[in-house]
Amino acid sequence: MPYNNETVILDGTLSGINLYQAMVSVWKHNYTIKGIKIINSPGYGFYYAAVNNLNISGCEVYNSKGGIVRGWGNNDTIENCIFRNNVLYNEFAVLCNPNCNGGWFEGIACGCDTTCTIQSRNLVIRNNKVSRTWGEAIYVIGCLDCIVENNEIFDNFSVNLGIGKSRNIIVRNNYIYTTNDSLNRPDGNNRANAIYMANELGFSTNDYYVDSIMIANNIIAGCRTGIRFWRDPINASDSNTYSHAGIYYNVFSDLRDKVINIDSIPLPGIQPQGCRFINNIAFSAPIASIIRNIGAWTVTNNNWVNTLPVFALPPSNFIDDPSMVNPVTGGDVIGFKLQPQSVCAGKAIPVVNVQVDFWGTARDSIAPTVGVFEIDTTYNSIFEFSGGTNWITFYPNPASDILKIETKCITQIEIVNIDGKIFRKFTNKGETATIDISNFPVGIYIIQAKTDKEIVTVKLIKQ
Repeated sequence: MPYNNETVILDGTLSGINLYQAMVSVWKHNYTIKGIKIINSPGYGFYYAAVNNLNISGCEVYNSKGGIVRGWGNNDTIENCIFRNNVLYNEFAVLCNPNCNGGWFEGIACGCDTTCTIQSRNLVIRNNKVSRTWGEAIYVIGCLDCIVENNEIFDNFSVNLGIGKSRNIIVRNNYIYTTNDSLNRPDGNNRANAIYMANELGFSTNDYYVDSIMIANNIIAGCRTGIRFWRDPINASDSNTYSHAGIYYNVFSDLRDKVINIDSIPLPGIQPQGCRFINNIAFSAPIASIIRNIGAWTVTNNNWVNTLPVFALPPSNFIDDPSMVNPVTGGDVIGFKLQPQSVCAGKAIPVVNVQVDFWGTARDSIAPTVGVFEIDTTYNSIFEFSGGTNWITFYPNPASDILKIETKCITQIEIVNIDGKIFRKFTNKGETATIDISNFPVGIYIIQAKTDKEIVTVKLIKQ
């Protein structure tokens, strides 16, 4: 751990390590690794083996030739880190050609030991930014009881988040997106899949398979396919299958291929069961979604924005505009928030294991909102605040052109956006002010009103 909040920088340029070694390696003890910056590693950034209660926090890895983190153990956590421009030995997809069937490293690859026979337990990967990885950005391999949450995973190669031969995995509250084609796979010119599940033979010779996966409250935009299960044709085991996948309250936007693409599990393979695709918002992708073995799936209460796929039956699945604020791939997540008049309000069904939305707001226990954000019902079209008597009123809300603000005393008023930029500042002397907001960008604003005795704030939606 650095002294006095200093930053330790490890430059691997002259380290002499090879592709399979790491700048920082630890074994069989409890460790906290905090605030280390690794650049130019000829191999990995971090490697750990049989380490329990490891915490890698606030670290950075840039320009590693190999992977970012590789390891296994129990009760390990990777959090609050920034990882960018790694797995450079596959830079420009040099390993992805007609003569080579893969072979690149993953960025963060955690879960099983190097022989792929011992599973890790209780892995947590959260609050990280992972970008420009020339391999799968995050791959949970051979893990039991893992949480991947609150990460920003973007502009990576092949796969943003992979799950292989793992069980009891929670993937929630992540923002996964691709903004450009610079890391496309040359075999098909495809962008990375967002969330990818498989039982690839090379990772293990045992009978583990993808089971009990919950994917909830994620924003997925600009990628190739939103959710993909790929059945490795080389793995002839009957356990090359999946089961109990729950996909809830996600948003799929601006995809280049399909929203969901699930391969078939032929007999005598173990047949999938107990799978659910519920309460999602799915903008149409260029190619129709496919769920094979559809008898194992419940598909209901989803807002398909343009077209219903054949497996999504009305009326519980519906076509409509969800009325988002301003959804932009790679933009602020607030753009994917629903406006108060959205048809998605009250159209979801409760999911026991998903009690809050993307921001931690409690889901309605009876009729929640479809999508990642629960609609805020704590305000009406007119706001009144009192400190003994009513003294200030704003209307309308939402507003598109004109906003009226009435006060009963001298009041300092500021209108700012969510980034804190001031759009209007003035003093109102106990009268009605008419504010032209027609030139304000669409989005969420905060109105702050201040007297000599009280300060109140209110959220304004500009349509």
